[in-house]
Amino acid sequence: MPLSVAEKSAEVEPHRDGIEADHHPNMASDLTTAIALARAAVAGAIANVEINLDSIKSESAGSQEFVGVARSRVQALKAGAASAPGS
Repeated sequence: MPLSVAEKSAEVEPHRDGIEADHHPNMASDLTTAIALARAAVAGAIANVEINLDSIKSESAGSQEFVGVARSRVQALKAGAASAPGS
Protein backbone atom coordinates (compact mmCIF):
# COMPACT_ATOMS: atom_id res chain seq x y z
CA MET A 1 0.00 0.00 0.00
CA PRO A 2 2.68 2.63 0.82
CA LEU A 3 4.36 1.93 -2.53
CA SER A 4 1.09 2.64 -4.33
CA VAL A 5 0.73 5.88 -2.34
CA ALA A 6 4.23 6.91 -3.42
CA GLU A 7 3.55 6.10 -7.06
CA LYS A 8 0.20 7.92 -7.13
CA SER A 9 1.65 10.95 -5.34
CA ALA A 10 4.52 11.06 -7.84
CA GLU A 11 1.96 11.46 -10.63
CA VAL A 12 1.24 15.02 -9.44
CA GLU A 13 4.64 16.51 -10.32
CA PRO A 14 4.49 15.99 -14.12
CA HIS A 15 1.30 18.09 -14.28
CA ARG A 16 2.94 21.09 -12.62
CA ASP A 17 3.91 22.96 -15.80
CA GLY A 18 0.45 22.64 -17.32
CA ILE A 19 -1.21 23.77 -14.14
CA GLU A 20 1.19 26.71 -13.74
CA ALA A 21 0.40 27.88 -17.26
CA ASP A 22 -3.37 27.71 -16.74
CA HIS A 23 -3.87 28.86 -13.15
CA HIS A 24 -4.88 32.25 -11.86
CA PRO A 25 -1.88 34.08 -10.35
CA ASN A 26 -3.64 34.22 -6.97
CA MET A 27 -3.46 30.41 -6.86
CA ALA A 28 0.35 30.26 -6.98
CA SER A 29 0.68 29.52 -3.29
CA ASP A 30 -1.93 26.75 -3.56
CA LEU A 31 0.04 25.13 -6.35
CA THR A 32 3.29 25.43 -4.40
CA THR A 33 1.63 23.81 -1.39
CA ALA A 34 0.13 21.00 -3.48
CA ILE A 35 3.49 20.15 -5.03
CA ALA A 36 5.22 20.25 -1.63
CA LEU A 37 2.60 17.95 -0.11
CA ALA A 38 2.85 15.52 -3.03
CA ARG A 39 6.63 15.41 -2.64
CA ALA A 40 6.28 14.85 1.12
CA ALA A 41 3.83 12.01 0.47
CA VAL A 42 6.30 10.37 -1.92
CA ALA A 43 9.21 10.73 0.52
CA GLY A 44 7.22 9.47 3.51
CA ALA A 45 5.78 6.50 1.64
CA ILE A 46 9.21 5.55 0.28
CA ALA A 47 10.67 5.65 3.80
CA ASN A 48 7.86 3.36 4.97
CA VAL A 49 8.41 0.94 2.09
CA GLU A 50 12.15 0.77 2.69
CA ILE A 51 11.65 0.01 6.37
CA ASN A 52 9.10 -2.67 5.54
CA LEU A 53 11.33 -4.25 2.89
CA ASP A 54 14.24 -4.37 5.33
CA SER A 55 12.05 -6.34 7.75
CA ILE A 56 11.30 -9.13 5.22
CA LYS A 57 13.66 -11.92 6.22
CA SER A 58 12.23 -14.83 4.25
CA GLU A 59 14.66 -16.57 1.95
CA SER A 60 11.91 -17.94 -0.30
CA ALA A 61 12.22 -17.14 -4.00
CA GLY A 62 8.84 -15.43 -3.98
CA SER A 63 9.80 -13.12 -1.13
CA GLN A 64 13.15 -12.29 -2.69
CA GLU A 65 11.47 -11.53 -6.03
CA PHE A 66 8.87 -9.33 -4.31
CA VAL A 67 11.58 -7.38 -2.48
CA GLY A 68 13.61 -7.00 -5.67
CA VAL A 69 10.67 -5.69 -7.67
CA ALA A 70 9.63 -3.32 -4.90
CA ARG A 71 13.18 -1.96 -4.55
CA SER A 72 13.28 -1.37 -8.32
CA ARG A 73 10.04 0.57 -8.13
CA VAL A 74 11.41 2.63 -5.22
CA GLN A 75 14.58 3.40 -7.20
CA ALA A 76 12.46 4.56 -10.15
CA LEU A 77 10.50 6.87 -7.85
CA LYS A 78 13.70 8.27 -6.35
CA ALA A 79 15.16 8.88 -9.81
CA GLY A 80 12.01 10.68 -10.87
CA ALA A 81 12.03 12.82 -7.74
CA ALA A 82 15.68 13.73 -8.22
CA SER A 83 15.05 14.92 -11.77
CA ALA A 84 11.96 16.97 -10.90
CA PRO A 85 12.31 20.75 -11.17
CA GLY A 86 12.98 22.40 -7.84
CA SER A 87 14.15 19.23 -6.12
